[in-house]
Amino acid sequence: DWSQSTNDITNTQTFIYTASDDGLCRYSKSSASLDVCFTDDDGLPDNEVLSVLNEDPTLYVGTIGGVALFGIHNDTVYETWESSASSDGVAETAIIGDVVYVGLSNIGLARYNLTTSEWLQTWDESLGVINDIGITSITKDSNPNRLWVGGGDGVQLIDVVTSTEILHWADSSS
Repeated sequence: DWSQSTNDITNTQTFIYTASDDGLCRYSKSSASLDVCFTDDDGLPDNEVLSVLNEDPTLYVGTIGGVALFGIHNDTVYETWESSASSDGVAETAIIGDVVYVGLSNIGLARYNLTTSEWLQTWDESLGVINDIGITSITKDSNPNRLWVGGGDGVQLIDVVTSTEILHWADSSS
């Protein structure tokens, strides 16, 4: 039964994981069937999952209420970052060096340090790193220390080492 709407998808050797409105759903490749959906009862910040990124042994799960780090091998949420503000959506997740960047619309860029296992300060408008928290997409640049951020204010190129804007193409209606 494939009744969940799919917002994003990733896979492992044996499973397909989907980001759905019913949680993080896991499908068995061998039986071609739904195995289980993980929800807020399992530790996700919210049941509405918008993105999932596989960096074995961890799935980075973006929800409208925050981000969860999900252990693939033990089916456990072992870390979360949650916001009191509701996100309209989670943009792509990118890993640069030892930091995971997650774009959260109406919140900013959540950042998780993989080495220290700590959430870093979220980049938002108040820090001057990003111009607008209406983030709709992020992606790594060909330069390994830079991140593209797209949203309501256009497109920005951010140097993640110096936390500064390199380039800004403002959105224009003309």
